[in-house]
Amino acid sequence: MQLSRRQLLAALTAASAVPRVARAASVSERRFIFVYTMGGWDSTRVFADLLGEPLIATESDAFTAFAGGISFVDHASRPFVRAFFEAWHDRCLVVNGVYCPSISHSGALRVTWTNDSGGGLPDWPTRIAAAQADRFVVPYLVVGGPYFAGANGVYVCRAGNANQLSDLVKGDALSGADLPATPPTAGALAAIDEWLLAEGGRMSADPDAARARAVTRWTTAQSRALDLKLLGDDLDLSSGEEFSEQIDLGVRALATGLSRVVSLTHPRQDSLTAWDSHALNDLTQSELFESLFLSLGDLLEKLSATPAPGGGMLSDITTVVVMSEMGRTPYMNASGGKDHWPYTTALYIGPAVTGDRVVGGFDEGQYGRTVDLQTGEMSEQGSLLRIDTIGATLLRMADIDPAEEGVVADPIEGVLA
Repeated sequence: MQLSRRQLLAALTAASAVPRVARAASVSERRFIFVYTMGGWDSTRVFADLLGEPLIATESDAFTAFAGGISFVDHASRPFVRAFFEAWHDRCLVVNGVYCPSISHSGALRVTWTNDSGGGLPDWPTRIAAAQADRFVVPYLVVGGPYFAGANGVYVCRAGNANQLSDLVKGDALSGADLPATPPTAGALAAIDEWLLAEGGRMSADPDAARARAVTRWTTAQSRALDLKLLGDDLDLSSGEEFSEQIDLGVRALATGLSRVVSLTHPRQDSLTAWDSHALNDLTQSELFESLFLSLGDLLEKLSATPAPGGGMLSDITTVVVMSEMGRTPYMNASGGKDHWPYTTALYIGPAVTGDRVVGGFDEGQYGRTVDLQTGEMSEQGSLLRIDTIGATLLRMADIDPAEEGVVADPIEGVLA
């Protein structure tokens, strides 16, 4: 029997003390961590083996390496990348040749996350979280990175890069205000909250349907805010800008049952274009890939060592999705950098996918190759891997029918576990 949100609140603080028994997780129990590498990573420096292709600017001293069923581009400057695949290849799925029909930062960002250039639709993490919203106080916790909540904003909460959420929950938000302020007493705050909920309930019955829907969403958000406030000091919601701090908060949110989905951004919370290597591409990309894969290894170690709310470990139920909104051109520019390119790679790590394999690929011009969606194997009669294909696959991982979300593309059935 599923816990109500109120029952969940009572269980959160005791979660870490409950003995855990390893078991196979059902699809409905799956959790997700989205990691965004903002600015556009260069697939040819790790994921896409295009060494020796005359039209592709590759590193002269790079070489092809294998870890289990994963092939990758190895280089002396990226030992942590090699170490990561050697340790975790059996849980990794690399999907190459993903096409996004935009190469502007804002356009590619919106399309990659939502498959909607207009920005009205919620992003993939929000849709996954909303499907089980009643089971979580904060269905989707945005620790880092962009988000597009659409009409599902009541299910999304941003942590803030300076402990804003933690300060609000603990009542410390006014302590850092520019002007001194004395907060209302606890009794007054409780009375205000009670009145707001009652008034919201009354206004939800407004004959104006649009107004009633807006008030209902507001009341839902207010109710969730009160649930979160009840946690008080019992849940550590502190965050920071660095990726390691984001990881810590994200794992805590999943371990306590607070959230189903969290998102992080590498290397820092405010990094909107860190991977945008228009100059010094090889130096920039190597340093960032090294940092990313070192931290991903730390993340997977934490998931493997952290009990899940219903038994077993978080690694049994959590899939990590690593994405960039675009790729980089096959050739170098005059500054030794690479510009924007619409074909990229996605990396999945965890139980929702069949690991130890590379799906898709790039041709000699670094355009995406077509894939048989039923098997995941490349095929001339297959389909180009577009963002809607990726979105449909993500939704299926979370046991959501893509058609019910308005996504008409078919998922890559051959990669689903």
